[in-house]
Formats: sequence, C-alpha cells, structure tokens
Amino acid sequence: MPGRDARRLSPETLYLMRRKAVEAITVGELNQTEAAAVFGVSRSTVAAWMKAFRDGGTTALHGGRKGRPASRTIERGMDGDLARFVMENLPSCPDGTGPLLWTRDSLTATVQAQCGICPSRWTVQRLFQQWGLTLPPERREALARLRQDCARLLRGGHFRQVQPVPPLFLLRCLPYPLPAAAHRPALDGCWLVALAPRGTAVFCGMPDRRTAPQAIPAFLAHLVRHGGPGPLLLLPDAGGASRRVMLAWLRRHGRCLPLSPSAQDVVYLLHQN
Repeated sequence: MPGRDARRLSPETLYLMRRKAVEAITVGELNQTEAAAVFGVSRSTVAAWMKAFRDGGTTALHGGRKGRPASRTIERGMDGDLARFVMENLPSCPDGTGPLLWTRDSLTATVQAQCGICPSRWTVQRLFQQWGLTLPPERREALARLRQDCARLLRGGHFRQVQPVPPLFLLRCLPYPLPAAAHRPALDGCWLVALAPRGTAVFCGMPDRRTAPQAIPAFLAHLVRHGGPGPLLLLPDAGGASRRVMLAWLRRHGRCLPLSPSAQDVVYLLHQN
C-alpha cells in the first residue's frame, strides 16, 4: 500500500481503507503517523478521516475519488452546432449595453447556455483554434511591429496627433465550410474577424458569402461601435471580393497611412465619433 496513489483507487476501496485506518487508530493499534505510513497517505489525510469519523461516523467515510474532477468538454458534433449558432447570430444583449460582436467572454457564456457546460479558458481557446480564429506567434509579432510603425508615423506629424496610440486590428474573412450532418444542412460560410496583435479580438459570422457587400460593412460598423470612442488602425487582410469591399468601406470612413509600397500593407486610421 505505501507509495500507491490513493486517488487512483475506486470509491469502494477508498472507503475500506479509511475504515480500516480509523478502526486501527480507535483501538490503539496505530497512531495517525503510523497509519499514514501503512496506508500510503499523508498524516493530514488520516487526520481528516478521523475528523469525518468523529463528526459523522463510518457513513462520513464514504466519498468519491479524490483529485482533479473530470472536466466536461464539448462533445463530437456539438461544435458544429455551436459554430452554426455563432455564425448565424450575434451575442444577445438584453440591456443594449453588451458587445455587438463575439468575444471570448460572450462565446464562453454561449457555450454554457447552448452546451450545458461551464467551459474552461482552454476549451474556448480550442474552439478559436479549431475555427481558425487565431494567429501564429510570428504573425502576431509582425502585427506588433506594424503597430509600432503606425505609432512612429503618427508622431511624425503626417496626421493629427493621436494619444494614446490607437490599437491595430487585422481584418480577415476566413472560410468555414461546415459539412452536412444528420440533423443540419451544410454551411458554406465565413468568419469576419478583427484580430489584435495578441490574438482574437472580435468576430461575427457570414453564413452566405453572397451577402458580403452588405455583411462586411455591417461588421465594420459593429466593430467601430464595439470599440467605443477613439481611433482605430485597421489593416485588411482578406482576399478577392472581400478585400475590395473592406477597402471601399475604409476609404469612405478612414484615412490611409502610407506605411509601405506593398499593396497588402494598407492601414487606415479610423476616427470614431
């Protein structure tokens, strides 16, 4: 018994071990230190058994397996239903003061409501990774450097001085094909995402790509309202028609920062009302 991890024992075996230890101490065969050595547990554990016995008798010695409880995770297939729900809806805000786009916090609350579990931070992070809503570290570093370039340009006097330096968001349109299942049709949609240098910031879904001319401007307008007063630095990173729609909206609502001759590095300074 010594050296064996008691957390791996069944509840029935644990109960018998506790009862034998308590009986040996009660009749004077062992003291608590000796019982701890014999049964392979700590002295504080034996003391807890004795206290439970004194308070509630042998019934109090029953109990489940000790150690970290098994965490509930999102079951197979449930993630697809959740993705459809998130793509087709925005976070509910009964008082009108909540977020207008999906965030980590609003997704966590939705997982709890839709799946009946309280997800850990790592479960939500796994969803972001599975849905493609994260950036590799090297890309985050590149965005951080780009934000520094924007800050130097603003301090150089080419544009009105902005304090503090506005946050930089990488705008993306990411395909998310969801295959059909027995209880749901296929979904050929996209995520509209605003990524900060440290990771996912806010996003929403576009279930039908044909609605891009309406959905992308609505997403950008939501992003502005979500960010509150103050400027934003927005860098579109979508492709094809989605990028053209983003750039058209940014040209109407922001000022272009000439950071690089590359057509891909087009950053817009957007002053919010």
